[in-house]
Amino acid sequence: MAIFWSQAHLWNGRTWFDESLDGYSFQQLLIWHYANNKSPQSRQGFKRTWEPVFLYRQDGCEREIKVGGGEWGKGLTDFDCHVAAVPQTNFNDENTKQHPAQKPVSVMKWLVNALTDPGHLVCDPFCGSGTTGIATMQLGRRFHGIEISEEFIGMAKGRIAKYGRVQQP
Repeated sequence: MAIFWSQAHLWNGRTWFDESLDGYSFQQLLIWHYANNKSPQSRQGFKRTWEPVFLYRQDGCEREIKVGGGEWGKGLTDFDCHVAAVPQTNFNDENTKQHPAQKPVSVMKWLVNALTDPGHLVCDPFCGSGTTGIATMQLGRRFHGIEISEEFIGMAKGRIAKYGRVQQP
C-alpha cells in the first residue's frame, strides 16, 4: 500500500497509519522529488521539492518489489526515490494539471509497476483526475477508482479513456 502524504504532517502520519492500518506494517518511506515546483512558498524556510510516500506491506505478504519484465528505463525503477516534474498548466497531454493534488503519470507508473503485476487490480480511493487509472491501464492492470466529486469523476473518466491505452514495449 502506497500513501502520499505531506512533509508538514510526516511524523503524525506515520503514527496514525501505524495505529490505524490493522494487518499492515510500515516498510519504508519513498520520495517523489519534483525539482521544478513553482508554487509560492514562504521565505521563512527552504523550498519544498519532495513529497513523502509511505509504503506499508500487508503482514505475511512476501511479494517482491520489482521492475516489470526485468526492463529498466522509461522511469520504471525499483529505487526508493522517483524524480518527476510537477504537472503544470503548460504541460501537454496526460500531465496537463487539472486537479489541485494531481501527480505526474510517471510517478504513478513507477509505483504501480513496482508494486503490482499485469492483470492485478489497483484501487485508488481518492481518484481525483484519474492519474492512477491512466498509469494502471497503460501498464496492463485493472483499475477501480473512487471519487466523491462529480466534476472530477467526469474528468477522470475522460482522461483515462484518452490516455489509458496499454503501451507497447
